[in-house]
Amino acid sequence: MDKNIQNKLLEARKLLEQYAPKGEFLAFINEEEANLLKQFGGSGRITESGIPSFDTTNTQQNINTCSIYSSCRTKCFRHCNFISRSTY
Repeated sequence: MDKNIQNKLLEARKLLEQYAPKGEFLAFINEEEANLLKQFGGSGRITESGIPSFDTTNTQQNINTCSIYSSCRTKCFRHCNFISRSTY
C-alpha cells in the first residue's frame, strides 16, 4: 500500500477513535460477527460518527432485572432473549 494512503488512513483512524465511546476502538467486522455481538448483548447503536457500537451498558441493566438471569445465577453478559433460548 502506498505510504501516502497509509498515513491518511492512520489520520482518519485517529480522528474517528477520538469520537468512539469510552473504552472502544475501531475494528472491521462482518455481518455474522455483528449478529454474534448483538446476541451476546451488544446494542449495535449507531454513534454520532456513524459507526456502530456494540456496548452492553443498557443490556447489563436488563440482565440485572431478568428473572432468567436471577435464577441461573451466572455472571454472563448475554441479552435476556439469548439466555432464554440457551439451555443450562
